[in-house]
Amino acid sequence: MAGYYQIKYPGEIILMVKDLVTIEGVGHIFDPEIDIPFAARKHVQLVLMQEFNPINVIRESALVLPEMVDVLRKKLLILTEGMRVLESNLKKPPPGPLNGVRGTLLAGFCLLAEAFILAYAGPWYAWAVLFLIAILLEIRSKPQASHPKKVQFFLDNVISYPIRFFKKPGS
Repeated sequence: MAGYYQIKYPGEIILMVKDLVTIEGVGHIFDPEIDIPFAARKHVQLVLMQEFNPINVIRESALVLPEMVDVLRKKLLILTEGMRVLESNLKKPPPGPLNGVRGTLLAGFCLLAEAFILAYAGPWYAWAVLFLIAILLEIRSKPQASHPKKVQFFLDNVISYPIRFFKKPGS
């Protein structure tokens, strides 16, 4: 059933079950009337009571309580910082070597396919659709001006500088 639903068990649990089956098999060899779960019940209860003793659980919770109060006090700050990081990561383009070229490459492939269809007298609607896809991909892949002030500085100073330099005085 676990294989059918693709459930994966930790290795320690598999080894523990294997050990229990081995112990039960050896116990039945020596004493066929032995009831292993009944014999182990008292020891398992003792171990579980030591592990999950309410006093120990409360004591361990009390050690973590100051940190929990601090987190509750700073929860708005933590949430806003987390949202800021999430938003900044969403705005970043995905990493990759073809990040800015992907749309242009796809547009080029569409143009090549359109040229082949047109050259071999294919149906007009096939090459027309590929041509439109190529245009849309190229328009979509154009980088957007992320810093308008830098773009305006570039337009004002870099492009207009030669015009100002060669401009006749008094005109």
